[in-house]
Amino acid sequence: MSERQPPVATILRETGLPLEDTIVIGSGILDKLGIREAHDIDVVVAPGVFAKLAGNAAFTKKSNAQGDYYEGPYELEVWEYWANPTSGEPVYYNDLLEHTILIDSVRYVTLLYVREWKQAKGRPKDSQDILLIDEYIRSHDV
Repeated sequence: MSERQPPVATILRETGLPLEDTIVIGSGILDKLGIREAHDIDVVVAPGVFAKLAGNAAFTKKSNAQGDYYEGPYELEVWEYWANPTSGEPVYYNDLLEHTILIDSVRYVTLLYVREWKQAKGRPKDSQDILLIDEYIRSHDV
């Protein structure tokens, strides 16, 4: 996140997203562990939560190549699913649960899951993140 923002748990509570029904995906775990700062907060929400955002004035519905999402304050992007990096198939909240860790009341996809995702995606920015993740793993015995 570009300017230091409030903690993710605070942002989720302020926007009305239930912590128990939200998973932070992407670089959120990198930011939380101090590996590198995230530029936004991407989350996948449990079934039913996504549809309820239509009536929430804090969110604007957007669309990109991956699909529809809601954009909220603090560069928050709320998704119904995360795309599998190789097949493009949706990976929903319930499928992601087994790949999460709870830190300070917030559920994040694990560092190893993010590493695998970035490895499969293969973008230049992902290569740099993989190096940072590997260094973190080596220095923290993960």
